[in-house]
Amino acid sequence: MLTSCSPGAISLLVYGNHGTLIESCFYKAIAWIGLYSYGIYRGHLAVREPSSGSVAAQRCVNTCQSGDNGSLSIDQPSRSKMRVLLLHNRYQIQGGEDTVVAQETEMMRARGVVVDLFEVNNEAISGAREKIDTTLHMIYSSKMKEQVRARIQAFKPSVMHVHNFFPRLTPSVYDAAIGEQVPVVQTLHNYRLMCSGGMFFRDDRICMDCVESRSRFPALLHRCYRGSLPGTAALNTMMAFHELKGTWRTKVDRFITLTSFARSMFIDHARIPAEKIIVKANVVPDIAASQTDRKYAIYVGRLSPEKGISTILRAVQQPHFPIPLKVVGSGPLQVEVESHVAAGRVEFVGKRSSREVHELVRNAKMLIAPSMWHEAGVPLVIGEAFSAGVPVITTRIQPMVSVIEHERNGLLIEPGNDDQLCEAVRRMAADADLYGRLCVEARRTYEKLYQPDANFRALMGVYEEAAYGSLKRHQESA
Repeated sequence: MLTSCSPGAISLLVYGNHGTLIESCFYKAIAWIGLYSYGIYRGHLAVREPSSGSVAAQRCVNTCQSGDNGSLSIDQPSRSKMRVLLLHNRYQIQGGEDTVVAQETEMMRARGVVVDLFEVNNEAISGAREKIDTTLHMIYSSKMKEQVRARIQAFKPSVMHVHNFFPRLTPSVYDAAIGEQVPVVQTLHNYRLMCSGGMFFRDDRICMDCVESRSRFPALLHRCYRGSLPGTAALNTMMAFHELKGTWRTKVDRFITLTSFARSMFIDHARIPAEKIIVKANVVPDIAASQTDRKYAIYVGRLSPEKGISTILRAVQQPHFPIPLKVVGSGPLQVEVESHVAAGRVEFVGKRSSREVHELVRNAKMLIAPSMWHEAGVPLVIGEAFSAGVPVITTRIQPMVSVIEHERNGLLIEPGNDDQLCEAVRRMAADADLYGRLCVEARRTYEKLYQPDANFRALMGVYEEAAYGSLKRHQESA
């Protein structure tokens, strides 16, 4: 078993025994760069460990009131005592994770929680110098650690909740919290701990090569991180380093996954202890049902292969596709979508604000979401459609089948099957009794899974568990 963070150990963990002696030396050289050049390799990271129980964790626990059955709950006065530091590395192009952070912040503040949001933005990675600097500090950033520590000292949070740490925040932020005795929660929005591409999707298909081979060599071979060999190598080294150091197992008190499927993946392949992972869907605002006559189908999301855009475009070419289709979003397949606009098959709406998307969704007859990959979380737009009582057509694949039940709150098709998609649209448009039942159950699904009050209670429960986990960890280390 590998027990140190030597370049040889990292090279073996990341790439296994693949290739010739020359290739082996190349992989080891990458690991040396990932340690010496980043200023990390000293045998152990110097982390200021507390010598007593966590003050912040106890403060978080003290906001919880014991119920009659011994369970924990947070009453309204206690909520105002809860102080949450949110950390998030924004993307250059705004995506679902950025939206989730904004919505959770709004949800907590509306219910009396004091929230401080610490964000960095990938827009700062613009020139060659910035890209090199980001790559060199991808494993560990002492600068970010000190910035977060200063924020903790000033804000005095009950808990620190990290959303995306990649690539600028880095896992160094965990040590800032540990040094200040603050419980740590991490939401796992994607699969990057196990997959360099973050999606288990490559060349228009689901790809599990790295987890099945227990090696990141396939990722390097295919340059899975943005088509870059150096970028993929640096990312692989970062993940291997923290896996060897036990970062995910020892420095995070609770993880949040968005689906049960994602939870099982992180348990099986990232070796995160099962008791540390809690499933909580994203919060979704209630956009309410429209009273207008719904006459079109809608797709909302990134225009990219993994989202099933090609399946939609093949389906709308069929002569019996029954209703107009609006496409909302942008991405690499936008030109292909626009070519169908010229043929009169599709109305391309483009990228729109959240308010405009909500209005388009609530007036749609159905939402089409024919995903081709195991999304880490069910897309937010599905929850938004359900809140408006709009049924969904999606693929018979995890995690979609964990939320959409065939002929209950939507219809399921096989991934990539445009004939089935066309038939599902025709059926939903023609069968009034079926459509009415689907609309009612769609709204019920929203109230059960996504409604803000229930979501807030679930999130506070995660924080409570993290606080007790942090207290236990600090007491054991004392």
